Amino acid sequence: MVQWAFGAARRLGLDRWRSRQRRLARHNALRHTLAVVDGIRAEDGLRERVLARIGGRARLAATVNELSPDRVAALAPIVLAAADAGVSRAAAIRDRAIEHLAALALVLDIDEHDTLYVAGGLAANLEPRLAARLCRTVALPDNDAMHGCYLLATGQAPAERIIDEVAL
Repeated sequence: MVQWAFGAARRLGLDRWRSRQRRLARHNALRHTLAVVDGIRAEDGLRERVLARIGGRARLAATVNELSPDRVAALAPIVLAAADAGVSRAAAIRDRAIEHLAALALVLDIDEHDTLYVAGGLAANLEPRLAARLCRTVALPDNDAMHGCYLLATGQAPAERIIDEVAL
């Protein structure tokens, strides 16, 4: 069974929630880097990756002062790569993101036999861990959102199953 939850996600504000969680994960990487530079945290490999991405320690203050969503978003792949390389703080950031996604999936109250589809730039990296955390089938969609819009516009999409709205 295919889940079409475009409307439900919008009604619940989940697009905004997912965006906020990605920003928080990336801010955590920058916050960790600042703590290591200040000597508050021990070096663990994430700091050097973040500094390499932003242009070195000389650019650290400017990066903090010029923070924008796209600059912070650029750190996500670095955090995930560092987590895969065994950097403990990066793994903790990734694991916290998995916990947030799992909580979101549980709010959706999707039947346990239905596949949960995840999409986005981080989906491929997070999908196996999310599936293990939820003990259910999680998959990446076969196509992008534009194809889904085409199916909806041409009447070829399966009927959407409306999920009871949750008071946020």
